[in-house]
Amino acid sequence: MKKLIPLVLALALLAGCAVEGPRPPRTQLQKRQMQTRVFEVKSEKLVMKAMVNVLQDEGFMIDLANLELGVLKASKEVNIENPNERFFAIMASGNNARWKKNQKIECTANVSKYGKNRIKVRVVFFSKIMDNLGGVVEIRHVESPAYYQEFFAKVDKSIFLAKENL
Repeated sequence: MKKLIPLVLALALLAGCAVEGPRPPRTQLQKRQMQTRVFEVKSEKLVMKAMVNVLQDEGFMIDLANLELGVLKASKEVNIENPNERFFAIMASGNNARWKKNQKIECTANVSKYGKNRIKVRVVFFSKIMDNLGGVVEIRHVESPAYYQEFFAKVDKSIFLAKENL
């Protein structure tokens, strides 16, 4: 009986650490809902400027902004080179070595009127990882609801500051 108690405790501990299976992929509707917000303001220009301010604060370069079409495109590059990965790639492949070097995060946004006093924004972020030779290793949409919530919270704050002339 004394030998059975540790076994039962170990099994209970393992059951508490059960790993959740993979989540099913989000539907297109779920993705759009995550990427879209409606702001209670009249001016598309105000929202567009707020988005530009937030993106610039986050280190993005504005590649394109067209108020008439309500389109905004921005990007930023981050060095993600890992010295260990680089070393082992060179050791294994010499002059032909390839390793992850840069990550380019791109943002596209659509800003449009939504009723009389509201503006709807849909923004999509995606990440492009490139190797040391400039080749694309991976392209992936950012699908983190928290990432979009944080972005829209900053836009909302920027709109508030602009409306208050702060």
